[in-house]
Amino acid sequence: MTQEDAQQLERLIDAMDEREKQELVEKLVRSMGGGNGHAAEPETLSNDEWQRKLDAWASGHPQNPNVDDSRDSIYAGRG
Repeated sequence: MTQEDAQQLERLIDAMDEREKQELVEKLVRSMGGGNGHAAEPETLSNDEWQRKLDAWASGHPQNPNVDDSRDSIYAGRG
């Protein structure tokens, strides 16, 4: 987070009333595992579900045919 982002966030929080601040805190606590000192459990996916999500994510990124990711280029000059 940049200093500018932090300042903007601080201004937003300052503009909230106490009820809004309390709701924000409760949402943050729930997102961190309910305040029990443990992070929320990660989503458990089967191998097939994980692969489908990974493929969907990867297909949303353009391929770059100009990148040489061959073994020779990656390890060039390393003996």
